[in-house]
Amino acid sequence: MTFAQDHLDILYLAVGVSIARAIESKLNIDVGLKWPNKVTLRNKVVSIYSIETLKETGNNTIYKVRVLLNLYSSSEGLGGLEISLATEVGSIIIEWSSLANELINEINEAVQDLREGITSKFVIEYLRRLASLGEEVQAVSDLAIHLNNFNHF
Repeated sequence: MTFAQDHLDILYLAVGVSIARAIESKLNIDVGLKWPNKVTLRNKVVSIYSIETLKETGNNTIYKVRVLLNLYSSSEGLGGLEISLATEVGSIIIEWSSLANELINEINEAVQDLREGITSKFVIEYLRRLASLGEEVQAVSDLAIHLNNFNHF
């Protein structure tokens, strides 16, 4: 995927939201997000993702998204993963191809939204998913900072 360099931060949020949506859609379980690149299940890491720069071309940068998702392993600490989806779902059979297709579709939709300039929904959903883990999250916009520092005459 190709984006301007300044879109990398929002791309991290969008990918996290996409992974969470795909898992929830196919497995009917609630997942959360942990900054900066982890998807959690019952406060344990079930997926880690990264975004690598492949090539810079003019004003655009080509990125590769890598997703590590623990489907079956019960080994804690495997690449930083702490729990498997199969453990939570209670089944050793997870339709990997269906989950992979859903994940690709979610990321493609997110990329399309980002190309159209739609970014706020990813920020809002990412923060909502962080808050669902009980982590204290404070989101302050630049506008709010300016308003708080505004002196009335």
